[in-house]
Parts: sequence; C-alpha cells; structure tokens
Amino acid sequence: MKNKILIALAFVLTLVVALGGMKSRAEAVSMHMPEGASILNMMDILNLSKRADGFIEGTKYNGGGECRGFANKVYNRLFGLPGLSSYTYNNYGAESYPGSHVVGQLYDFGAGDSNAVRNLFWEVKPGAIIQMGRRYKLNSKKNAPKPHTAIFFYAASDGSGCAFYEANADGKKTIQVNFYSWADLADRNKGFTVYEPDNYPSK
Repeated sequence: MKNKILIALAFVLTLVVALGGMKSRAEAVSMHMPEGASILNMMDILNLSKRADGFIEGTKYNGGGECRGFANKVYNRLFGLPGLSSYTYNNYGAESYPGSHVVGQLYDFGAGDSNAVRNLFWEVKPGAIIQMGRRYKLNSKKNAPKPHTAIFFYAASDGSGCAFYEANADGKKTIQVNFYSWADLADRNKGFTVYEPDNYPSK
C-alpha cells in the first residue's frame, strides 16, 4: 500500500511539473481530481500529447474531420470508443455517441456567466469529450453556431479554469493543450455537451 501511494505521488509530481508550461501563466498548476478519476487518466493524455506520433502538442493534425476527427481519435485511443458523430441542429451536441453518455449540458447562458461554465466542468473527468458551439461564429451554412470538439484534460484546483486537449482551435489544425478561464469559455461558446464513457476506467 505504501509503495502504491509513493508511486501515485510521483505521478502527481511529474504531472504538475510537466504541465507547468502548458498554462499562459508561468507557475505550475495543481489539478482538481474529481471523484472516480485517477492521476493515471491524466497521465494517459499527457503521454499522448508529448510522446505519441500523431498526437503531439505543437504539431499539425493531418487526419480527417479536423477538430472532431482529432478528438475522436484521442477518445478512441484512451477508451476504445468511437467518440461523436453527426452534430445536433444547434452544433453543441452529437446525435450519436456509442458506449458513452451525457454527463452535462449547458446552453442559453450569458456571455458573462462564468459560474455556470465552472459548475458544468468542475467534476468532469480527464478524457471526456466535449461538443460545443461558438458564440460569435457561424457554421459554413450560416444557420447555427460553428461547432468545435475537444478533449477535457483537467480543471485547476484553484478554480481558475480548465484545460482542453484539442486540434484546430487556431484554424490551422495545430494540436494544442489550451488553458481557458471560465470567463473565456463563457464568452467564446454558446453551448456545451460533455460525454464520458459508460465504463469510465478509474485506474
């Protein structure tokens, strides 16, 4: 038991140090750990973003489907599930998500309602897949918010915001780990739906 605790602490320390450069601010960040999650779930994402070919932060995603294609690829790698398909009419949900379920949804909130966004994401587990619709951008048909898909990485334990693992947030297909304050997310997005595996692995 003592060895397991020491190993877990070592993982925590490694992750905190490694993530220090991922935020806009310089200091290392401490992660909030929701019930049922594990530091190893975060390590899986970190390992992909730093070491796995086709997933490395700062490189270009060259697969199909842009942001959703990348998020689905990560989701499949983490959990063996296909991810999301077919946007809902409002573009902040998915019509199909086999092997997964909705753990939270938020829409019809104000651009300044950061508390609502925090409440949505605070207990989300690492690796969850998020479908969202942009507040100030329309899709190609100009009839709904522009869709974006990302993988949830972690929420900061100081309550300042959360990090997404995503591609094409910059419109250039770049794979990134981006940290957003709750206010940023509320201002940029009109709606969110969060999905997790039916059998989320609590390692």
